[in-house]
Amino acid sequence: MDIPQHLECDTPDCIYWKDGACVKGTSVTIQEHRCVDYEERIVLSPATVTIECSGGVVQNVYASPDLPPISVDLIDFDNLRDAPEEELLHSQQQLKAVAEAHTHIF
Repeated sequence: MDIPQHLECDTPDCIYWKDGACVKGTSVTIQEHRCVDYEERIVLSPATVTIECSGGVVQNVYASPDLPPISVDLIDFDNLRDAPEEELLHSQQQLKAVAEAHTHIF
């Protein structure tokens, strides 16, 4: 008679992992200590802003609910070339102030 093997899922980075155990609620197949239904848990930073673009157009902007109120400004110098010069100068001054006061991340 074969000795039964005790196998358990050991994947705390899976979406089905909670309080030290798998909570999938259905039977699972384990291969190399991982459930074959494994789905990686995506952990977002508590201070996240995500901008979704498609076809060259911003589609959605998401911000973490833990962030204080924030402002997102888009300065499009291509469009400002056709705008009055005062709008271009204002945007250049605004961008200069931002560059001096903020961390450049891209």
